[in-house]
Amino acid sequence: MSEDVQQPDAAADTPELAAAEAKPSLRPLVVLDADPAERARVEAAASEIGRPVQTLAPGALIAERLEEIAGAAALVVAWDLDGRAGLDVVDAIARRRDAKPLRIAMSATAATRAMVAAAVRAGATSFLSRPYDVDELRHLVEELP
Repeated sequence: MSEDVQQPDAAADTPELAAAEAKPSLRPLVVLDADPAERARVEAAASEIGRPVQTLAPGALIAERLEEIAGAAALVVAWDLDGRAGLDVVDAIARRRDAKPLRIAMSATAATRAMVAAAVRAGATSFLSRPYDVDELRHLVEELP
């Protein structure tokens, strides 16, 4: 009589693979910024932030990508997007009824109280200063699914 004995897969026993299998797919942090240097800084800090990072340059396609953006865990939108107001993007995302819960942060180099108040009215949950600080970005996405 023969018993079927499954041999363990040696590769499955590695800590890296076990961690990858146990970790659910994380929704990304999306950063919408006109400054290529700021986008590059965020991309370089992705491993320190602790979740996937997607950076986007502003452009005509932002309206078509609102569904994708709304599926993120957190969104950082620069105040000025090459002539287009970041507030418009925040407002459009915050008004979507089908969007998953989303932390939205506006960002600016020199924010005023009026800017912060307008961002909160549009749907932002926080305001970050530029250049981006890795600790602030990490704090934004901590404890998010």
